[in-house]
Amino acid sequence: MKQFLKQLRSLCGALVSGATLLVAGQSQAALLINVDTAGCNTNVAINNAIAQSFRVDAQTQLDKIEMWIKPELYYTTSYAMELYSGDGTGGTKISTSPTTLSLGSQTGGTASGFYAFAFPNVTLQANQAYTFRLVRLSTYSGAFSECGNVYPNGNQYWLGSSADPYYDVSFKLYSASPSVSPLVYGQTYSIQNSYQNWQGGYLDTRAAGCEGNFLCVSTATVPNRDNGSGTWKILSASGKAAGTPVSAGDDVYLLNMHQGNGGYLDTAYPGCEGNFFCVSTAYSSSRDGGSGTWKVLPNGSTNGPIMEGQPLHLLNGYASYNVGFLDIMGTGCEGNWYCASTSLRWDRDGVGTATWRFFAQ
Repeated sequence: MKQFLKQLRSLCGALVSGATLLVAGQSQAALLINVDTAGCNTNVAINNAIAQSFRVDAQTQLDKIEMWIKPELYYTTSYAMELYSGDGTGGTKISTSPTTLSLGSQTGGTASGFYAFAFPNVTLQANQAYTFRLVRLSTYSGAFSECGNVYPNGNQYWLGSSADPYYDVSFKLYSASPSVSPLVYGQTYSIQNSYQNWQGGYLDTRAAGCEGNFLCVSTATVPNRDNGSGTWKILSASGKAAGTPVSAGDDVYLLNMHQGNGGYLDTAYPGCEGNFFCVSTAYSSSRDGGSGTWKVLPNGSTNGPIMEGQPLHLLNGYASYNVGFLDIMGTGCEGNWYCASTSLRWDRDGVGTATWRFFAQ
């Protein structure tokens, strides 16, 4: 445990200089979805069209969609982007980007990269499927970046119409001028994991009796899989009143709202999925010596309010905070997405498995 305490002290130091902290009322275009090009094939012909479906976590005023495009070797190419309701392009066309994109050739010096298509006055609803389609307007086309199935909330559509669930397009989606709000005690949130660019799923309850506790905990690909299973109410473990903002370093209870009361996020027994301690829910917030208490440690700051969407770590309070950070490791637990457990390291795998963010429900 001495080594763990050293790691915790190192973490607290690292959190001071990690990232920029958004303050309440600050407005800027926010990156909501980021499917990058790492490990992808960046030389797949666009042909007539290519499409990708997606979902957003909360009602969103869309700002723009960026898609990675490689210019054609010798010819200038041009494109438009369309937006449809539903998974695929068989639904209603909601909008077409008001501007088209014209790209010079590779030999003319035009670089590959993410190119933006604006979508003013488009509001996306939470957890509903949408599909964008990039349409070639020129005689020739460049190439796009085709990834494996790295984005669980959508599918690539080959030639703009044929579902290809084994692949995704590299793209980025931005919301327009969000107003960032602090987390508040007594409110309910979904809790998203940052693994693989925030594709680690949403903290969820599914099945019962794990580790002899109330409900089993894992992640799901959607924020509300089953009647509140992915919804969590933040309660103060130190007596702060409902309506009070949650601050960095606060101790909290997380009450699952499945069917109104899915129990408190809890640790019980070591060794699940090859990680340190098992995670489930308990009937009580104080089942055993702080097992249901979680300390909120954000990236980027060690004081002030915690904001929606701000990356953070959750350190369990059992045995004087010596059983680690909420983490994901392994897949398929209880038939869900990723397995939940704790890790002694705040970034066990170097890819964000123990980093989370909250969104209001």
